[in-house]
Amino acid sequence: MFFRLIKQERRSKAALAAVFAMALMAAGCSSAAPAAEETVVEQQVTVIKTEAAATHSMGDPREQVAEVSASVRLDIPTMASGKIARVLKNNGDTVQKGEAIIQLESNLAVLDRKRAETSLSAAEQSLVKAKQDIASSRSTLLNNIANLETQYIQASAGDDQNLIDAARRNLESAKQQLADLDNGSSLSGLQSQIDAARLAVEQADIQLDSYQITAPASGTITDFAVSEGMTINAGTVVAVVQNVKQISIKTELSEPAAELARGKSELVYYNSENPSVKKKAKVVYLASVPNAKTRMYALELTTDNADGSLKPGSRVQVELTTVAEENVIAVPSLSIVREGSETFVMLSNAGTAEKRAVKLGRINGVYQEVIEGLKEGETVVVSGQHTLSDGQKIENEEAAKQS
Repeated sequence: MFFRLIKQERRSKAALAAVFAMALMAAGCSSAAPAAEETVVEQQVTVIKTEAAATHSMGDPREQVAEVSASVRLDIPTMASGKIARVLKNNGDTVQKGEAIIQLESNLAVLDRKRAETSLSAAEQSLVKAKQDIASSRSTLLNNIANLETQYIQASAGDDQNLIDAARRNLESAKQQLADLDNGSSLSGLQSQIDAARLAVEQADIQLDSYQITAPASGTITDFAVSEGMTINAGTVVAVVQNVKQISIKTELSEPAAELARGKSELVYYNSENPSVKKKAKVVYLASVPNAKTRMYALELTTDNADGSLKPGSRVQVELTTVAEENVIAVPSLSIVREGSETFVMLSNAGTAEKRAVKLGRINGVYQEVIEGLKEGETVVVSGQHTLSDGQKIENEEAAKQS
């Protein structure tokens, strides 16, 4: 019995030793397995998905609202005060430069003009009469001088010196009178009166003309709100004339928007009520420096409006970019790797991962614009890029399936 118990104890110890040995072997195998697996992973090539960098649209052309105005827009002020006698044009009428629009009552101005004209006529008649008198006096003086010359010759033939001197003095006096008559000094006062009278007539004509309000330029009458019988003061703006055959389109741009338009000679515009009809307008001005208050850049376009489709005061959309300009190099947004404030993409370059810094722009759908750092056609890793490091061996998923 004693020996049987010893044999059983020995068998139990042997069994425990066997179990312990198996446990050690199992533990050794489990710890060795990961090392073997790691060796296999290091030897494997990472499988990724790629997509060629290509151009994608970032949307419709970028636009700016602009206001339409006539290329010529002039106020029509009154030059005189008075009551409106006649209204010759209506709002919306087409006028030519110098055409009458309003006639003021001008009775007093007409009387002033008649007075000035009467004064001028009287001064001219006085001058005519003075010239006739001078002509008559001149003829008399010439005859007198001829007689005095004869007397002087006769006196000179004698010995009486007193008689000779008297004859000479009379002749010289007559010649001096003729010279004074011929120099016109006697008519200068009358001529001055005529000049003053003519100036008064001209002033009366100007005053009379101011009672007729005319168009300062050819175009269309707008903002016309007067009627017959109204009394208006000098300087009152009674209407506006606009040349709607040539239209200006004006707006202000932010600095980024101004850069989009800078260097272009023309831009496309359209009316939001009819967006399918697009036309081009010439760029006549784009400010090189911003407005000191608004920090905006003034933009002015001009275009023909012979068909009258654009109305002053309306608004249009100006396209600062074209459809072609909106097609830019872009990559899937999910392919972008971000590290702090920096952005990268992973490229597949001959089976090797290449880390490339990029500058990003707008997003449209699943794609984001790449402004700098990437060329069209380069192969971008779009799946698995977050596990890659620069220089790591990689294989495209399609190539891996074929192998």
